[in-house]
Amino acid sequence: MAAIIAAEAAVVGLYFTHLAQKALPVGIVCALLLGVLALVVAPFLCSLAIKSCKRAFLASMESTRLMTKCVWAMGLTAKVAVNEAVADIHQHAGDPYLYPTRWTLGPIFGSEADFLKERLNDPKNSYGLTRTTLIVICGAAIVQGVASMAAVLWNLFS
Repeated sequence: MAAIIAAEAAVVGLYFTHLAQKALPVGIVCALLLGVLALVVAPFLCSLAIKSCKRAFLASMESTRLMTKCVWAMGLTAKVAVNEAVADIHQHAGDPYLYPTRWTLGPIFGSEADFLKERLNDPKNSYGLTRTTLIVICGAAIVQGVASMAAVLWNLFS
């Protein structure tokens, strides 16, 4: 996405650098390049990036689910009895579990598909934030490209 924004700026810079020539073919080519970058390439790359992020996030959630099942199968989700003669630290006295409860008991219940769907639709997790960021950057590239294209065409025909 950064390359698209830089390319749009380069095309506009190239056009306005050679403004003295004000040749119709150069202006049309620059406007077409800006239009293609803004309306075709930016949304396409954004959709590819979102798909890639989704696959990576699902893989990490599947790994989390597998580790949770292993922790559960080993019996590590049960309460841990700590020998008070050995453990002098009382900061964890109110938490009798070895692993955090939300990652040991939460992912076990329900089907894997429900677990993944629930995590995928949460806009506050890393996938949701990354997806929103990519959409905003794509929108900025589209706005910049359309505005630049309009500036080139306006300058060309005025």
